[in-house]
Amino acid sequence: AVVTAYHPDERLLAVVDSVQESCAEIVVVDNTPDGAPSTADKIAAAGTLTVLRPGVNRGLAHALNLGVSRLSRTTEAVIFLDQDSVLAPDVIPRLAEHLTDPTIGIATPAPWDVVHGRFYETFSGRHEDVSERAISITSGMLIRRTLLERVGEFREDFFVDYADLEYSLRVRRTGARIIQDKRLKLPHSIGERRTHAFLGMHVAVTHKAPWRDYW
Repeated sequence: AVVTAYHPDERLLAVVDSVQESCAEIVVVDNTPDGAPSTADKIAAAGTLTVLRPGVNRGLAHALNLGVSRLSRTTEAVIFLDQDSVLAPDVIPRLAEHLTDPTIGIATPAPWDVVHGRFYETFSGRHEDVSERAISITSGMLIRRTLLERVGEFREDFFVDYADLEYSLRVRRTGARIIQDKRLKLPHSIGERRTHAFLGMHVAVTHKAPWRDYW
């Protein structure tokens, strides 16, 4: 597992705990700048658990690439997780079962809004429990190591958003499939959801932080 963080709260500790039974190695990459306290400092790096604090925020894609570079060459699959994605114990083993199909390169759970008790994806109900998807967000992405090496690194000029979309396009160009298992949930926050009145209707909209729009 490669877990990325930036000014993380206590959930980061829970994320690490949630994957320890399923993963042979865990690398935490914390982009919190030097001088700022971080929950990552509470993680005891020992044995198969590594904590990296570069001291400067070079973006999500850089953190992902740095984390992968520290994994051993014997790793068969890698799961990427954000600092708020605490997985149920069976998620990684059940995702790994999908990789027994050689045509599948990436298996992912479905992003879940814990606060509102719903899937983030619009029209999620139209999809089967297991369905082929065009893209995968990085958090929850379980990818074959051989495919990761074939596709190459994440593009670091995509600082945060769209690094996953661009990477998914490169994955699909290899002929590998991306599947999502909706029976497996990925707790993940992608913004603050608010309801607005518009032409007599109530419309729910997800608002991202201004700095994300900037990048």
